[in-house]
Amino acid sequence: MQAADKLDRGMYERYREVRLLAQRRDLAPGNADLASRRAVLDSIQQSYGFYDWIGMAGLDGRVQVAGRGLLEGANVAQRPRYRNALQGVNVGDVHEAVLLAKLLPRRGNEPRRFVDVAFPYQDADGRTAGVLGVHLSRQWARAVERSVIAPLAKRGHVDALIIGSNGTVLLGPPGLQGKTLDLPSLRLAQHQETGHLVERWPDGTSYLVGFGRSKGFDSYPGLGWTVLVRQTQQEAYTPARALRQRAWSAASCSRSCSRSSAWCWRATSPVHSGAWWARPSASAAAKACAWPRAAAAMSRWRRCRTP
Repeated sequence: MQAADKLDRGMYERYREVRLLAQRRDLAPGNADLASRRAVLDSIQQSYGFYDWIGMAGLDGRVQVAGRGLLEGANVAQRPRYRNALQGVNVGDVHEAVLLAKLLPRRGNEPRRFVDVAFPYQDADGRTAGVLGVHLSRQWARAVERSVIAPLAKRGHVDALIIGSNGTVLLGPPGLQGKTLDLPSLRLAQHQETGHLVERWPDGTSYLVGFGRSKGFDSYPGLGWTVLVRQTQQEAYTPARALRQRAWSAASCSRSCSRSSAWCWRATSPVHSGAWWARPSASAAAKACAWPRAAAAMSRWRRCRTP
């Protein structure tokens, strides 16, 4: 499914972006003071627009510097993004905010959820000095919706959803976001990358569902997300039913025309077969006998031609 591939490529861009940020020399300890590094992080956050938080923690797990100063001094040593980044796992699945929950404004009743991307950074001497990490923002989520979900929704009465590896709806119709689904399509997506089937959803409606599983792109390993595209069974099969009806109508018309053509040929055949009576060699008696038959055939032929 192209939507899953587009999702992976978009995530790869963020993944590569953060890896390059962790390699920037103007962020390395020893090359710049904290104020200068914070100014660089502020500039990055304003320019890219996809990060709700960006910061750098030392080897002790304490945040040394961060964009807008958020969480500076906090200990993140036990946070998965920090531990995993030092072990070579650089992207973390969607989770609710813990430390940032009180610092960032809440949108509506829905809790903030983040995707983490983090890479180790080095000091001026090339030694690992800590971890640079980011929380991808709601603006990033909206960009994913525009690039992956919106084009699918334009095709008609179609819903597109992005489902996390645990079955949680990450992006999709408002009434489903944040809910956990247990569907045959999701289970099937664990064994094959793409496919489709008809299945009944929790709302009691049967949908034709196409699915595509995220498998990563280039160095980005993927998070096991699944893209689902659903349409009610009735709406999905309406074009096929209409096409079948038109095919039946065309076939019926063709049969009727064939029968009419055959009847007209039979009706006019006496004209062709009796054309000998017009020859000079035909006797007067033969002409007299043939003429009424030819006249009757011509009359039937005219009726056949009349619409």
